[in-house]
This record gives sequence, structure tokens and C-alpha cells, in this order.
Amino acid sequence: MLFVEFSLNYQNRFIAYTSCVQQPIRNPKSEIRNGQRRNCAVDSPHAPGYHGFHIGNALTPLNQEPHRMTPEATPPEDDLSRTARGWSVQGVGKRWQLWFFHTLIRLGGRRPAYHIMYIIVMWYVLFVPSIRRRTRHYLERRFPGRLGPLRRFWQSYRLVYTFGRTMIDRAALALVGPSALSASCPSIEEIRKIVEESDGAVLLNAHIGCWQVAMTTLGYLEREVSVVMIPPEGNAPMSLLRERGLPFEIVDPRRGLASILEMMKALQKGRILGLMGDRVFGAEEDAVPATFLGGEIELPISPYRLAGATGKPIVLLFSHKVGFSTYEVRLAGVIRVPEKARAPEQCRAAAQQFGDALEAFVQEHPWQFFNFYDMWSGKREAADLTGENA
Repeated sequence: MLFVEFSLNYQNRFIAYTSCVQQPIRNPKSEIRNGQRRNCAVDSPHAPGYHGFHIGNALTPLNQEPHRMTPEATPPEDDLSRTARGWSVQGVGKRWQLWFFHTLIRLGGRRPAYHIMYIIVMWYVLFVPSIRRRTRHYLERRFPGRLGPLRRFWQSYRLVYTFGRTMIDRAALALVGPSALSASCPSIEEIRKIVEESDGAVLLNAHIGCWQVAMTTLGYLEREVSVVMIPPEGNAPMSLLRERGLPFEIVDPRRGLASILEMMKALQKGRILGLMGDRVFGAEEDAVPATFLGGEIELPISPYRLAGATGKPIVLLFSHKVGFSTYEVRLAGVIRVPEKARAPEQCRAAAQQFGDALEAFVQEHPWQFFNFYDMWSGKREAADLTGENA
């Protein structure tokens, strides 16, 4: 299914950043937990490159030599899969479907693709129960109360169709270029002032609206931008956008200490560092609780630790669609994290500000929220419309 392919190509590449900023070091060499050793790539506050964070938390039995991660090293696939446990990245779309929509957008633009998406979404929402189930976690909290089956079906259909249109917009942005869509940012001067005063900032986004469109507005700030994401490969829409010249540099989060150093260096050089703030990737220690739509969710703690370590503000930049080809990018808030904040209790107030801003967004734009899993259960499920749980 096309919009599932897009969701994997675009969104899952952004959830990986939090594995790079782990919990504070509590033991200078290693932790013993449940008969296992939790490795520390940075063993001591005196080690080169130490920034007060515990990096690389792959578990190894006590009778095995722990994997040591150097600044230049990339964690083995086994370590990455353990770090990412609980997330599913399985897609149900076919390569030919992606090719079909790419060709359709190139030849006829987005309008015919929107029309075909009506039929595709109807088929999947009608005949694939797991698609409907994945929408209900959010919809039942956003629209509480007893609803009839037809009303519930319509809600699921509308949310999935909006998601599909957004995937088409993102593909058009990659295939056609910035001219495919227009974006306005009424708060751009206020954002510029914040960035200038602090000489850089952490930019926090979420799986709402179209974050790629939001990134295109940053050119007006005349600042270099780094975004933490797994580099796109193959014919993914992000790969096509990269061929056209990304308006930002990519920080690959899979390189362990080297990734952390690159993030810190970017902020210290006055760059804007972009992260996603609504999905946790990694161990339980990488999360901070916050209230959202009447329940408690987990948010990644990494953005708040980075901001606390560097003294940079966190700028919340949310986008939403307002017309056929138009998005509005809005400054949703500015978060000031206490200096050197690392523990969850030190970051909770800041994380709650993000949760409050996210809730205000979905109250105003309920159909542009794209986390299709139970955020309130504490389980790391498939976050996109990928069919049954892995």
C-alpha cells in the first residue's frame, strides 16, 4: 500500500535518534543488571569526549567480552535491533505501487493521486481490520464518548485518508521540488530572534502535518541545519529529495559516540538541530513521562538532555495543511531546559510542555496526527500503518 510505503520511508527514519543519547552514567565502568553487564562506551568522566551521558546500552552476558564502541564505529546490527526492540518496520506495500504513484505524480500532479487514494483507503479501512484498530487508540481519546459503528468507521477513514494525502504531498515535494507546495510561517521573525539570541537551537517536531514542508521554511533563518535521521537509501522519497539538494545535513544516529559528538558540535557551532519528539527509540531509561489526551505517554528524553547540556532553547515547530498546496508552519512554543538536566525528573516539566503543545495541536487539527499505535500502553508497537504487529 502506497501510504504505508511512504510512512516507512519518511517517518521511521526519524524515530532512531533517541538511541544516541542515553541515561546518565551511574557507574564509571559498567552496570550489572539482572545478571548482565550494560556496556558503557564512555566509561569515565575523564574519558575523551565525555559529556555526562551513558552511550551504547547493548546488553551482553557477564562471561562475554562487551562490545566497545569507538567514535568512528557503527554498532553491529544485533546491537541496533536490541536497541530498537518493540518497534516494527514491516511494510505491506509493493514496490510497483510506489512506482505507480511516483509516475502518476510526475505526469498528472497530486490531484489524480488524491482521487485514487480515496479508493485505496476505502479498501484498506473496510477490509483490513488492523488498519481500523490502529486508528482507534488516538481517536477514542480525541473524541471520547459512545459512537455508532458508522461514525467510528468514518473517523478511521478520514484519518487514514488525510495521512495518505500527506504522503502524496511529501512524495511531490521530493519528486517535483519545493515548488510543489507552499508554506507560510507567521512566526519566522520571532524564531529568528530566538535563534540569534541563543546562537542556535534544538528544533523539535512530531509526526503531525508534514515536517519536510516545515524544514523548507528554515532557509529564511539563514542558519545551517542538521537533522538527526537514518540516511535515506534506494528510491525512497527522501532519497529523491536528497538528490535535489536537501536544505539540511543529516546526522546518522547509528554511529554511537560519533553521533553524539556531532549533535553536540552542531549546537555548539550555532546550528539548528532537528529532532522528533513523540516516539521513543531505545531502552526504557531513554524516556520521560508526560500527560497527553488524559493519559500518560512516554516521550524521548534526548532533546531535553541535549538542550540542558548546551544551554540551547527547544523550539517547537508544528505544521498543518490549510489548502490544496499550502501548509502553515507555526511556532508552538519555546522550552527552556534547566542547565545540565539529565535525569527524567529533571526533564519532566520540559517534556510536559511538549505534551501540552501536542495536545493543543490535535484539538485544533484532529485529523493531522499520525501516530498509529497505543502511545498510552507503554508498549513499543508498529507506529505506522503496517498491518498486524510484528
